[in-house]
Amino acid sequence: MAIYSVLEQRGRSGTIGADWKREYTRRFLVITTDKMDDVTVVRTAVDPSGYPFIPTLGSIYTNASLSPSTLRRDFGSYVVSIECTETDPQVVQTNGYDAPPNTGSYWEVTVKYGPYDPQAFDSQNPLDSTEKPKVSWGLSRFTKPFDQDTDGNAVLNSAGDYFDPPIELDDSRLVLRITRNEESYDPDLTNQYKDATNSDEFWDFPPDQVKLMDRSAELQSSGDCPINDGEYWAVSYDFEIRPEGWTKQILDQGCKVLDDSGKLVNATDNDGQPVNSPILLDGNGKKLPEGADPVFLKKKGYKQLPFAVFGLTKRGP
Repeated sequence: MAIYSVLEQRGRSGTIGADWKREYTRRFLVITTDKMDDVTVVRTAVDPSGYPFIPTLGSIYTNASLSPSTLRRDFGSYVVSIECTETDPQVVQTNGYDAPPNTGSYWEVTVKYGPYDPQAFDSQNPLDSTEKPKVSWGLSRFTKPFDQDTDGNAVLNSAGDYFDPPIELDDSRLVLRITRNEESYDPDLTNQYKDATNSDEFWDFPPDQVKLMDRSAELQSSGDCPINDGEYWAVSYDFEIRPEGWTKQILDQGCKVLDDSGKLVNATDNDGQPVNSPILLDGNGKKLPEGADPVFLKKKGYKQLPFAVFGLTKRGP
């Protein structure tokens, strides 16, 4: 697979409009040594001598003269398209081109120039560091035991006992999804951080308010990716946010208490009989005095880790 020759053909053209925007067209004949050579080879073809060659997308217009005195450029017009069309070898040979018959492929290449378009010429490299990640917000619905009201009071029945089974409430949580392209995906990092909460500030949220819900990846491929044979990963991060934090508040209750010696014994009712259901405790393993406010124990159920490792810096408002 190789380029046999690159020849610029006659038929150049150019236009200028009332707005002074310039457009040009150049035509080439590319001959390869292999019939299986395709467009991906032809559109970047360079003659074995080093000249001429097919201009690259986004390059400025030039008449390609090798003499400085006749060289012309137009810095206001750039390559906007490269069209490659395979042609009949007999036609090529009839037109007088010296080419090895029936061994390669023959291509007519049309290069068009036009005004600068930032969107057309921005880097298409999917790993471009200036490419902003995709960000979306939403809500995810869960449920939680209704054992504490909005004022922080225990939810008890009229006899001062807890409900069994406990009452459930909706617990909708704010979900932040961030998706970006990355060179690689480390499943060990996902395993390490699964269900972890932030130990540092993350996207303006204080520590222990954000939990990693999911970190998934999908293998992608692009001819514009300069590494890993064009393969990269589209990685999605899903975070759950709870402004009240992820430290659990659990109603202190049980069927056993600590006696004066610190020994764990069965709890008893006012008649001295063992209780059949949990009673409220005072936070120190003792029976909660009547009329006292129920005690909630704070327990950390999730490990806290620095989320700076993800490199997901917030941009904009």
